[in-house]
Amino acid sequence: MSYTKLMLSKGSTTPCDDDSNFVMELPEWADERKIKMGQRFFSLNFNAMNRTFSAGLIAIFAIPTILKILITTNQSSTKAKAYRRYKANGMHTQLTYQHPIEPGTKAWKSLTTIRKMHAIMTRRTSNAGNGIISQKDMSATLFVYMGFPLLFPERFGIVGSREQFEAFNHFWRLIGYMLGIKDEFNCCEETLEGTRNRLEAIRKDLLLPSLEFPSNEFESYTKTAVEGMWYFNPLDNNYKVLMFIVKRALKVPGYFYFWSENDGHVEKNKEIFADLSLWERIRIFSDIIIYEHFSKFVVFRWIFNFIRFAFGILDIFPFLAIYEFGRQIAYVEILKSR
Repeated sequence: MSYTKLMLSKGSTTPCDDDSNFVMELPEWADERKIKMGQRFFSLNFNAMNRTFSAGLIAIFAIPTILKILITTNQSSTKAKAYRRYKANGMHTQLTYQHPIEPGTKAWKSLTTIRKMHAIMTRRTSNAGNGIISQKDMSATLFVYMGFPLLFPERFGIVGSREQFEAFNHFWRLIGYMLGIKDEFNCCEETLEGTRNRLEAIRKDLLLPSLEFPSNEFESYTKTAVEGMWYFNPLDNNYKVLMFIVKRALKVPGYFYFWSENDGHVEKNKEIFADLSLWERIRIFSDIIIYEHFSKFVVFRWIFNFIRFAFGILDIFPFLAIYEFGRQIAYVEILKSR
């Protein structure tokens, strides 16, 4: 059975977690050296990795079952809610990159917290008749964090050796395991080639049709999400630009910038560009130049990483969110202190 058929059949009906009394433990295959190398790989490509996070979120919102769960939980229906939800999401991700994946660390506590939230959410949505957080949806959600870096690194300016990419794959295979994704469904396999094959299946069979023919709720939800994320990520703040970047990378028909990329859908491409302002076209062009060309050179990656890192002040003092929402909403706590 192909990976896609497995995901759409068994993977769609198997919950990722429905029992919050799970036991967290490392698998036998966890390799500390590869884990640390994978974490380091993220740091070396800090700016580009953060870009793929924003793009990945937009992409998976198109999957109907995932969007339905997100809408049902009602945690992203306004700019303020979207800010808090995806700010917390990013903070959890940072902890897994910054700390050892072992009992007692902040990364371990973060993974435990996420898994408990998923178990509770699955029970609630199931009882309400709104589906479950399935193995399929959880594995597809990993695409947010490692899909673009492993499948289209050249599109996002991610540079590294084969060993570094393999370590990054190992890191996310471990994270998926720790969050309750079974190996048969995990989009991260043991080998880099196996993972890329599964990611391509997700792109072709789940993301591509969903983005080409999105649901009615998709646009309004994603716009609210992008608006909310702006308050902690001002660099990725234009909905149309980000959507074009996502669809171009995933090869949605008509979404090409240069004639050399022509996929035969010229009329659709003209319609897409007619809907873009001059400033948005310039933004797309500059994005391509920065990530696909300048980021190949280490000096530019350092500069871009520093600029992105400078916005880390919004983690310490979220003045944009304070101004818009007030201090109580602006400050987000993910690991409750006792």
